[in-house]
Amino acid sequence: MKSFFKTLKLKAFKNDSLFNNLKNSLREDFSLSLERDGFQNLLKQKRIKVKGISILDANLSIEKGTPYSISITKAELRDWSLPIKETIKVTDEMIIHDENIFLIANKPANISSNATLQSTQDNFLAAMTRYISGPHKEKYIALHHRIDFETSGVLVFCKKKSYNKYFTELFEKKIIKKTYLALIEDSQKTFKDTTIKNRLDRDPSNRMKVKSVSSGGKEAKTTFKVIGHTNGKTLVEASPETGRLHQIRVHLSELGFPISGDSIYGKQGDGRTLLHAYKVSFPHPESKEIIEFCAPLPNDFPEAISNLVK
Repeated sequence: MKSFFKTLKLKAFKNDSLFNNLKNSLREDFSLSLERDGFQNLLKQKRIKVKGISILDANLSIEKGTPYSISITKAELRDWSLPIKETIKVTDEMIIHDENIFLIANKPANISSNATLQSTQDNFLAAMTRYISGPHKEKYIALHHRIDFETSGVLVFCKKKSYNKYFTELFEKKIIKKTYLALIEDSQKTFKDTTIKNRLDRDPSNRMKVKSVSSGGKEAKTTFKVIGHTNGKTLVEASPETGRLHQIRVHLSELGFPISGDSIYGKQGDGRTLLHAYKVSFPHPESKEIIEFCAPLPNDFPEAISNLVK
């Protein structure tokens, strides 16, 4: 079976031993706790490199700023993770629908959908796991898709392992229909209904960003529809047929209409990227009847805009 390795690139914290630097960096940057035995195993298996060269010397001292890397397994990521600091409390407003097979939730903005390398940072999946295992006494919940940290709105959770395949296929086969609402910069009210179909890939000059490419990448398609205008901004309905990273944000930005608050693809500004996962529809796993769930616009969208949404 192929092992999963995650390579973490680091720099020496200060003039100190490799072990102390690694222990401090993993705790500060990734919320991982490294003990001496784990360090010795990393050395023996040649999974620590300093300046690209495998290191075997447990007593090696390195200078501040020296680049080094380690490769760790999925099991180590789990076992070395520090406990989550519980900061998210699930409220009634976050639960849109709950039944024995699945749960539909409304994720607030500025919360991660699931765990990140910052293992102590609370996330929405962890919060929902605590929610179902509390008074509900349920033991299983799985998330089959994500929305960005700043994006608010609908997330679909599966509560039965036997239905994991069903929900996986909803997304893989594009059976589930997703609708987003985005508030864009449009002072002249020139944005028109349109469909964008192109290919997206990581921007080689900034791996945190995505951009359209003439070849390579992955196909991305989004249909946009104008809902209304207010104070130099336009509310747009976005229906993605594919689920590429930052797809809606990139398509709108490259059209010349960045989402309000999007500091990566638009202008630096106050607040968050005003993108909201508004609605999902899919066949019920048992009855196969098409069901639809909506998450109301949050309060950081202008009231005049919120009144346009039915």
